[in-house]
Amino acid sequence: MNAFRALLRVVLWITGFWLLLMALSWALWKPVDVDAPLQLSLPDYLAPSPAPLFVGQIQEAVFTLARHCPLPEKRRLIVLGASGSRAYDAETLRRASSADEAVNLSVVLSNVTQITQIFHDYRDCLGAEGLRDSAIVLILSMGNFTSNEYRGSGPYSDYETEKQRSRLFAGAPGAMQPRLPRPWMPAVVELWRPVLLARKLAVEVKASLVALGHRLRGRSPPRVEDLDREWSLKLVASMQPEVQRGDTYAPEQTAELEALLDEIDSAGSPVVLVAQPVQRWFREASPSFAAAQARLQQLARQRHLPLIDLTQSAADEEFHDAMHANRRGAMRWSERLAQALLDLQAELPDALGRVSMAQR
Repeated sequence: MNAFRALLRVVLWITGFWLLLMALSWALWKPVDVDAPLQLSLPDYLAPSPAPLFVGQIQEAVFTLARHCPLPEKRRLIVLGASGSRAYDAETLRRASSADEAVNLSVVLSNVTQITQIFHDYRDCLGAEGLRDSAIVLILSMGNFTSNEYRGSGPYSDYETEKQRSRLFAGAPGAMQPRLPRPWMPAVVELWRPVLLARKLAVEVKASLVALGHRLRGRSPPRVEDLDREWSLKLVASMQPEVQRGDTYAPEQTAELEALLDEIDSAGSPVVLVAQPVQRWFREASPSFAAAQARLQQLARQRHLPLIDLTQSAADEEFHDAMHANRRGAMRWSERLAQALLDLQAELPDALGRVSMAQR
């Protein structure tokens, strides 16, 4: 009996502490309305916003997708891509279309492999009819063609690694599944708030100590915008060595892209390819840009897919760096994409399937 009471006391203390942490997390970060459109936070250079509960956008994508599942049937305009395509404002696209909802699922550090994994999670929440009611805008740049060998540090993508860390998913690379039924995930994510809060605090404390170390040494930490052009070119060259060797460009990610397009086609959802804006100096200096463009154009011709080329559409003043928009650029890029989709529809009325663009 004494042992039972002691165990009960421990359980009650743990439960009370867990509820206290949940209450603290709710005070700092309001519970998410799972009926509202899925939305990922933007970096500071695109929009000022309070820091989310999550550590980085990849963790945020894992948990946000999990707690917006399953999804009701609606006509959706779905944007897929990586960090550069986070500039496209979903609400701007929704207002310019007949879609009930627009969602931008672009996640940082995504090659085609990771884009496919994110698409699979969203597809599982939409269901077959939800995909047929949706149109997909797939925005690609040279970075999306970087092979898994150079993109990650192991067989799992960054997105899958974060899934593993959450302890809510398990499985082999490319085949991870939730440990619990998907309809349970929104409630489970809310119950997981103390875990997220603990990791958030640990990362914040570590970052503060690093910043303090820099100040004590009289140095400022490097900023991305301070990295010069030569460094940027070397980084891309190191991640895509086949361009320098003259090999066929990006065979692994091209095959992944074709497989993704096959899946989208078999689901009955139309897809439009978009080439991401790139700053002029980078277009002219990087062999990877020309190689990626040639590969994308070839693929669009072979598969008879519409390709919207926005690579030269943006002025230098619209860029935060070589491939990412600043706040002014994000607004203009969103408007241009909406107009480009409208122009495409005028040429190909069925390009977006059950979603249509409205005359603006």
